[in-house]
Amino acid sequence: MKGTEFFKNGGGIKGKEIGKREQSNPDLFLSNYNYYLPPELIAKYPVEPRDSARLLVYNRKNGEVKHTTFKNLLQFVPPEVHFIFNNTKVIKARLWGQKESGGKVELLLNRPVAHFLETGNGTGSTMEKGTKRETLEVDGIKGVHSQLTGKKVRSRLHSAEKPTQFEVYIRGRVKVGTKLYFPSLKKPYLGAEVVELLSDGTRIVHFFKISDNPNLQIKGIAQKGIAQKESFTIDPSNSDFLNNSNQFLQNRESLKGREYQKNGKGSELQNFFSHSPNGNSLKIGRLNSYLDFEGLLGILDQIGEVPIPPYLNRKPDKSDEVHYQAIFASQAGAVAAPTASLHFTSRLMKQIQNSHFLTLHVGAGTFKPVESPNILNHQIHSEYYQIPLETAKIIDSKKPIVAVGTTSVRAIEYYYRTGKLTGECNLFLHPLNPPQRVDHLITNFHLPKSTLLMLVSAFVGRERCLELYREAVKEGYRFYSYGDGMLII
Repeated sequence: MKGTEFFKNGGGIKGKEIGKREQSNPDLFLSNYNYYLPPELIAKYPVEPRDSARLLVYNRKNGEVKHTTFKNLLQFVPPEVHFIFNNTKVIKARLWGQKESGGKVELLLNRPVAHFLETGNGTGSTMEKGTKRETLEVDGIKGVHSQLTGKKVRSRLHSAEKPTQFEVYIRGRVKVGTKLYFPSLKKPYLGAEVVELLSDGTRIVHFFKISDNPNLQIKGIAQKGIAQKESFTIDPSNSDFLNNSNQFLQNRESLKGREYQKNGKGSELQNFFSHSPNGNSLKIGRLNSYLDFEGLLGILDQIGEVPIPPYLNRKPDKSDEVHYQAIFASQAGAVAAPTASLHFTSRLMKQIQNSHFLTLHVGAGTFKPVESPNILNHQIHSEYYQIPLETAKIIDSKKPIVAVGTTSVRAIEYYYRTGKLTGECNLFLHPLNPPQRVDHLITNFHLPKSTLLMLVSAFVGRERCLELYREAVKEGYRFYSYGDGMLII
């Protein structure tokens, strides 16, 4: 069922519109998706090797439950089944920094607003099957991309007149115009400016890089209080200037200075410095360019943190850079891992005969709790997805599909119902809006009252899902992102 037929039959993206007779259906009540989980069953670290994780196998035809390990997965999957994986790659999306005032902030990058539009790897495009080229427009700026060739066609989106916008979460009070700085021992240094506050709690920012030039003498004006002014020169080639800023600036108040000059092409560059006496936070350099997504990724790899889930209740360490990433992850853009993929090893992948990939960049909204007592009133988050033509052909066929992870399910089902190869997926699957194309599911064990638990319930029914979860608790399965898995056949 695709296109307009899908919407006419009440299977809309937010779920079915139900009549009065069904309003008392227990599957609609958030409170009915709760279960008890002992805290010690929350897996804070993964097992090694990956495929040694436990696997609960549930057969819907006969109701049989079996307990095994992930390395035995193929013994239980029906023959000639086609696996569809999500190849998104988790980026180091969490940053720690400070405002110009010195106040500390935590920033979590959710996604670039325009980058994927112009490259064909992200938000906004609604290309349908059979479309080879498409003109996209954002804020009056047009760009073109090719779906079949995968080539990137440059547009003006990343020009100085139109810097890339990023949607972020910021812990710490900010307003439009607030500038944030992220300290680093490596160059270039990173800054951000808040340009919009959105009603859902996210913020829109521009990122810029600050590079200091060892051969540049920066002259400026330092202001003490209101009346007193003092001229000075700072030499960034001095290796001590970052750690011993008071050697150059002897007053006890915050000093700020700005100087403008022309470069060889006549465009204006800004040299700036900012010194806060409460911490060694002298910043000095040149705001020489805004950053697009690729440029930001290079800096994030140096100074960012892997955004492991908050329920792990710990700080990330070096091992998370490897463990919180599927071995086949290739398309950078996720801020949360498609965790069912974490169990697959090279050995297991080589044994799978029919492997296919799609991309859905998992956003921070995946951790957003459902708060409405009636689940149909929940506004589910949207995430960018892209279906390659090879994978689309499998979905369009009648061949059996096992979706690896809930994100793969959502992308497959969204494409199956709309015919769009790429765009924003905001499909909410639950018992009253079950899957129409996916035959089998591999997934982890999810949080109580979450949309992911509701998606699993759409495959097996809410009551049966909760029974399986209670059995997993009884058997001591490990839960959540680094936990064990479930196969539904």
